[in-house]
Amino acid sequence: MAKDYSVLKAKLAEPALSGLSAADQRAALNTKDVPVKRPIPVSKIKAYLQMVGKRLAIIDSPSVAARNAEVSFQDFETFDMTDAAYVSRLNAILDDLITEGLINGTDKAYVLSFGNDLVSWADQNWQGDVSLADIENANNYV
Repeated sequence: MAKDYSVLKAKLAEPALSGLSAADQRAALNTKDVPVKRPIPVSKIKAYLQMVGKRLAIIDSPSVAARNAEVSFQDFETFDMTDAAYVSRLNAILDDLITEGLINGTDKAYVLSFGNDLVSWADQNWQGDVSLADIENANNYV
């Protein structure tokens, strides 16, 4: 797939970038500062709970919350944090585990943070990092 220099040219014309040097434009376009949501692998949640010594307590607990969490951990490979239904379900599971005293708010925040990531404009709109040659090509694009 060929690079679309019209997209880059339009981005470079934006006020925040238009007055910068090519090197500064390149740095801005490649800086990972755009927040995005990512799927959370259930294996990562289970590994975290094991590392903080809470996984076995959940497995051994007779509570409905713990059994429900375990069934969800078996049934799902990931929680898609871009899908409201998955976000709601994971929050409910974690809130129920907090209510049962099996995890705390810090654990919940840490687990939910697995779904947060930062990407650059280039990650979202370009093929790899934007180079100085790409900027020159975009500026010469008609």
